Amino acid sequence: MKQLLVMNTNKNAQHNWILLTDLAQELNTHMDNIMPCLLQLKRDECLEFNKGKYRLAVNILKGEPVS
Repeated sequence: MKQLLVMNTNKNAQHNWILLTDLAQELNTHMDNIMPCLLQLKRDECLEFNKGKYRLAVNILKGEPVS
């Protein structure tokens, strides 16, 4: 969640959506390894998924500010 919040404040992020491939690359892992955590955050209503035609992205709905 912390890395999502950091990436969400990136000025280059379009509409604050974060591509899952970018998140996996930033965490130096594969998307399959982060999906369980992301699904739990979705159940907790902390994020939402956007299923675009060419991408799958995640948007932060709530969270603590990054200091």
